[in-house]
Amino acid sequence: MSELRLRRATPEDAAQLAAISKRAFEGDIHYGAPGPEPCGPPGYDSPEWQAKAMGWRGATYFKLVSGNRTIGGAICFDQGEGRLYLGRIYLDPSVQNRGLGRQAMALIMAEYPAACGEQGRADAASLARCLVSTLDAMVARAAGYAASPCP
Repeated sequence: MSELRLRRATPEDAAQLAAISKRAFEGDIHYGAPGPEPCGPPGYDSPEWQAKAMGWRGATYFKLVSGNRTIGGAICFDQGEGRLYLGRIYLDPSVQNRGLGRQAMALIMAEYPAACGEQGRADAASLARCLVSTLDAMVARAAGYAASPCP
């Protein structure tokens, strides 16, 4: 697999990102998410929702790209004062379990250096992490972040 890169998503990416998000979040039931019905966070399978999220104030919607292929996405909210809220991160199931979630987290933190401690790592005081799926929790823990559920 080629080097992973972050690119800002555009409304033209919305349908593709919705399809990847749908596969990723519906696959969470294989990683311990409640079932029996596959489900995901609000708008996870809607191209319209994806396009709308790209225009939210204070949000950056990234697509995760390997080679010429979009393999996932992440929605980040810079809350100022060195705080980053990672609202959503997902990878296509076909590329999961290869360390790409960990790489994606490192790329996201490189985009938001104020949210990192002195060693370039986020800590609980500087990274507000809200989980939207069981898979998000696994990605966060694998990348070395203290994951906590939404209040």
